[in-house]
Amino acid sequence: MTLYTRIIDCTADDYNDPTGYQIVLRELGDNALMIVHTFKNGANPPVEKHLEGWKIVKTFGSDLDDDFRGKAYLLEK
Repeated sequence: MTLYTRIIDCTADDYNDPTGYQIVLRELGDNALMIVHTFKNGANPPVEKHLEGWKIVKTFGSDLDDDFRGKAYLLEK
C-alpha cells in the first residue's frame, strides 16, 4: 500500500508573515489524514470541499474560526 499526498491547498505566500490557510490531505488505502492550519485572516477555510467522498472518523484540535488555529481530521471511505 502506498501513501499519497492528494491535496495541498495553501494560500500563504510568506511563512515569515503567513496569511490565509493551508490544507494537506494524505491517503493510505481507505484511510486519510487531513491537516488544516489557519494563519492571519485565514479563519473558516474551505474544508468541506476537500471532504467529498470521505467520512470523518475523529477530529483533533481547535475550531478553525479564528487566526492561527489547527485541526486534524481522521477520515475513511
